[in-house]
Amino acid sequence: MLVEIWNPADPIPATGNLYYRPEDEVQLKQSLADMVKVSTIPLPVLVKPNGEMQLGLIHAYIVASSRSDTGWIENTNFGSHEIHTRRILELIGEIILGLRDLSSERVGNAAIALEHIISLIPSSRRTSTHNALYIAAGYIADLTQQCLACLEYGSPFSHNIVSDSNKAWWSQMPSLIGIVRVKKNEISKKFGNVVPKGLSAVDIWLTNMLARLGRLTTQSAKIQRNDTFLEASAYCAALAERYLLRCSASLALLFLHRSTDFCLLHVCSKHNNIVDWSFHGGRFDRNVVKGKDTNISLGNSIDVVDSMNLLSPDVNRTTHFLELNGWRNQLIQTHYLSDIADSEARNMFRKVRPHLENIGGADWKMARDIYLRGISLSLTDFLDIDGSLTSTFEVVPF
Repeated sequence: MLVEIWNPADPIPATGNLYYRPEDEVQLKQSLADMVKVSTIPLPVLVKPNGEMQLGLIHAYIVASSRSDTGWIENTNFGSHEIHTRRILELIGEIILGLRDLSSERVGNAAIALEHIISLIPSSRRTSTHNALYIAAGYIADLTQQCLACLEYGSPFSHNIVSDSNKAWWSQMPSLIGIVRVKKNEISKKFGNVVPKGLSAVDIWLTNMLARLGRLTTQSAKIQRNDTFLEASAYCAALAERYLLRCSASLALLFLHRSTDFCLLHVCSKHNNIVDWSFHGGRFDRNVVKGKDTNISLGNSIDVVDSMNLLSPDVNRTTHFLELNGWRNQLIQTHYLSDIADSEARNMFRKVRPHLENIGGADWKMARDIYLRGISLSLTDFLDIDGSLTSTFEVVPF
């Protein structure tokens, strides 16, 4: 359909949205009263004077309120509002999909592009909605660079020097926590000291992330060392699942291995005198491993857990964990030059994932899912971030 303000000299269409000015309301209502007797009528939408310059965005908001897809955008004729409108909608769509999948590159590129295209709109034609979108785009671009990129692939702990103390990471506060706190506080500061409704999902996501990241350090109240290992296992499991979803089989397997390693270290660290914590990062007590290698590794953890019956005996669990360890040791990223076929990687996940879920329990699964889950925003959320768009029009019942 053509998105334009209705001219009283033009016929009234039988379907679609009919956008009209306040001064034309009396004539329109009379025409619709006559029309409804013999045919269907369009949806009347009163557009206030401050809404005319953003009619394309108003139309997008109304359509998106009743549709979850975006295929209609391509088939819409925005008429005189075509300039910038279509590109703005395309970039918002990219941001929404990228946030959902926690794809930092996709979000970052789209947010920067959205900020740029809005800057090209002459100030005489820039509305409060455009200004809100500009602020939101800049905020999301910064959020992506400072937070999302790390949570997508990296570690919450960032260090500037090589030090043995880094091995005891759980005794430190994750550097990402401070960054997430700053970004959470920035939302309200950028929008008049209130979290805008359109970005409430971002605020909630950051709140949940702070709660989870706090469980990676013993500096948090009531968090014990063994708690941090379970949290680290869930964090690595989320990275593993993300790599698997993106068909990076070897990296997925590496993080599945790290998740399993931390999970079994959690089991071992719940018991006294199994791990000697006088060493940075810990080592198995010599009396436990009986003269064998004391370094903490998945292979050694499997031996300790099985020999000391720290978990209920499970032949399949041991076999699957050893198979995972064997695959990890042959990868190009570790000791040899192998890659793992995608089908075999997915098979390993099917074998190992249930064991980790059984050991970690409900909280482990919840933590993994929170780290894996992106931010859910809709097109209507983004278009009406601070309520400035919906204040410029009114769907009028007839």
